[in-house]
Amino acid sequence: KEIGAATFGIEGQRMRAFEMLALRKHLSDNAIQDAQSVLSGPRLNKSGAEIELLERAIEITETSLHETLEVIRTGMSELEIKSILVQRMHANGADDLAFEPIVLAGPNSANPHGHAGEHRLAPGEPLLFDFGASYGGYNADITRTVFCEYASEEHELFYNTVLAANALGREISAPGLTCDDLDNRVTDVLRASPFAKFVVHKTGHGLGLDVHEAPQVMAGNFTALEDGMVITIEPGLYKSGDIGVRVEDDVLITPEGARSLTGFPREIQFVGGAA
Repeated sequence: KEIGAATFGIEGQRMRAFEMLALRKHLSDNAIQDAQSVLSGPRLNKSGAEIELLERAIEITETSLHETLEVIRTGMSELEIKSILVQRMHANGADDLAFEPIVLAGPNSANPHGHAGEHRLAPGEPLLFDFGASYGGYNADITRTVFCEYASEEHELFYNTVLAANALGREISAPGLTCDDLDNRVTDVLRASPFAKFVVHKTGHGLGLDVHEAPQVMAGNFTALEDGMVITIEPGLYKSGDIGVRVEDDVLITPEGARSLTGFPREIQFVGGAA
């Protein structure tokens, strides 16, 4: 069919290749413009219906993690654990996975965005989960780090440092606070610790139809938080060859402050043991 618009705006990050090719049969490249920046504005503040979908996605995610932790045994591989997690998400009602789940054990956990492999969980090792269910088009995104059987004193301090940064981020998030301020104050907790050199990434990002959307909670972004925004708070520390810890929550900004949509326990947890 003929397309009469002089300029055609697209959401480039979500458009599939065949859709772009179909448009190019009818429009010149100059007539196709990326409208991502135009569309991201209305998506900043979630409606009640959108929040309900996010809450359902999070409920599926957290239930699936509970069920997965219950069956983990020492010696399981990252891939085995990931397979259980994915199966539970589908069984619990996920429409899809929000993204490819990250399940990393031992020193692999120090890679913030690594991929599950054949490493087998050993006593004393951390086990990091970063994953989410998609429901009704909306995505959950949470991270929890647990330990196999026990944690060393240093690893426990490492974990509690990240937990303190996460707690501060959830406490201070409120309308009017800029993303820059939030990132700096959360990161200051990490940098005031003995593990300052192991900080490698920003504090968080917006969440909704996309796993990563505006606003970016990072230094230099002076966007102020507003009522209805949903963001992640995900501080982390990563010591190469040893341990990575990240604790990530999804929070809704309200006039009274932040309301955590995620409720999965944050205190240090232990899994594993003999079959």
